[in-house]
Amino acid sequence: MTRAAGRVPVRWGRRPAYIGAAIACVLALTLSLAIARIHRGGGDRFDLPPDSKGAQVVELADGAFVVNVWATWCTGCRVEVGALHALSRQAGLPVYGVNVGDLPEDIDRWFARFGDPYRAHLDDAGPTILDRHRVQALPVTFVVGRDREIRLRVDGALTSDVLQRRVLPALRSLGS
Repeated sequence: MTRAAGRVPVRWGRRPAYIGAAIACVLALTLSLAIARIHRGGGDRFDLPPDSKGAQVVELADGAFVVNVWATWCTGCRVEVGALHALSRQAGLPVYGVNVGDLPEDIDRWFARFGDPYRAHLDDAGPTILDRHRVQALPVTFVVGRDREIRLRVDGALTSDVLQRRVLPALRSLGS
C-alpha cells in the first residue's frame, strides 16, 4: 500500500478504549437495577381479586399483607405450611391464600390435615394473579406494602430460615 504524501491512514471501526468501558459500565448498571427490581418484587402493584364471598380484599386489608400462591398437589406448599402458620402469628398482619386449580373438597381435606394459615381465600379468576405476576412454579409468596406495591417476592417454599432472613425483615421495613 502506498501512501500519498502528507496523508495519514485512517483506521475505520476502531474507537478509543474508554468507549467500550463506558458501554460495559452502563450495561452492568442496567442489569444490576433489573436484578434488584426482580429480587425486591418488581415494584408492581398487587390488586387482589374478590375473596370467595365476594368481598374486596383490598377493603379488608388496611395495611401491609402477605399473599401466598399454593396448591394441594405442590410439594413445596406442604413444606411451607408450618412457616405460614408462624408468619401469620408473628407478623400480626393478614396472610391471604390463592389456590391454583384445586377442587373445594381437596382444599377442605388439606386444611383438615395441615390447618388453615390464611385470613381469606382468594379466587384467582382469570387466572389474573398467575399471569400478571408471572407465576410459573409454586409456591410463591408476595409481601405487599400499604401502597399495594410488591416489596418482596419469594419463589419457592418458605422455610423458617427464609422467614427469618427475608420475609420478617421486609415486613419490619414496612413498619408492620
